[in-house]
Amino acid sequence: MQKKLTFLLLSFFALLLSPFLFASDKGKLENSLLWEVSGNGLEESSYLFGTIHMICPDDYFWSEAFENAFQQCKQLFLELDLSDPELLSQAQTMMMSSSEDDEKWTDKLTEDQLNSIKGYFSKKMGLPENMVESQLLGRMSLTGVYQLMILQSLTCQMPDSYDMNILKKAQEANMEIHGLEDLEVQLAVFKNADEEIFIKSVVELAQDPSKSDETFAKLIEAYKEQDLNTLHELIVESPDTEAMGSAILEDRNKNWIPVMQEAMKKMPSFFAFGAGHLSGEVGIIQLLKDQGYTVKAVK
Repeated sequence: MQKKLTFLLLSFFALLLSPFLFASDKGKLENSLLWEVSGNGLEESSYLFGTIHMICPDDYFWSEAFENAFQQCKQLFLELDLSDPELLSQAQTMMMSSSEDDEKWTDKLTEDQLNSIKGYFSKKMGLPENMVESQLLGRMSLTGVYQLMILQSLTCQMPDSYDMNILKKAQEANMEIHGLEDLEVQLAVFKNADEEIFIKSVVELAQDPSKSDETFAKLIEAYKEQDLNTLHELIVESPDTEAMGSAILEDRNKNWIPVMQEAMKKMPSFFAFGAGHLSGEVGIIQLLKDQGYTVKAVK
């Protein structure tokens, strides 16, 4: 459990939601998680890689094409700079409920809803219900609890992380490591989310966990097939999208483009972020094409 929580904290704001929030689709994309960026004055190519932030070790894969592209780059950009030693404590703080809140999110639940959530965590995590209420629901923020519930859809005890593995590879290669944005930017995504929708999602997950498990299994399969179009189809009606709002995703993608352009001018760069950021009219691929770059799938 501790390792799960550590992974969750490290990647809390760039973990399970952001990779699968999609804007509207603009044409079909080839099946590939890896995309080469060239042209528009670049002396050397840079690469985009779509991650899924949590995956079971048996489903994890890293192809020769991925490795070759990575080896050609001299700096790494993740959504957040996960090498920052302060990030873990900051993310942990963000996951906790504020003691200054006049009304806790749990106060908005009916007794039946609260019992459903307590029963869910008691069964999934093997904790007494009174401990679930006092130590988990009583301390964690709504989005923190939601993320922890999504994590339970994984079928393994010790999940793997593309972000952390790529970070380790970059550190071993003495590459420069950067973040495309600061933690505060990702925090705003959750802060501005519709609380009622999130509460509804948490309750539904607790009452029918099999639905979430089935959807997550389909997402993993589509990711393994590198099928961005199916990922889009699976998630376009997700309550996460409704709660977060597509404008937040669009703003983030647009904010990343100048950072990426400046980085690519300096040296070949490897950009690793949630796979959902690749797709759509305001996806990274299309936005870079709009700036005059050639962006093509790497098989």
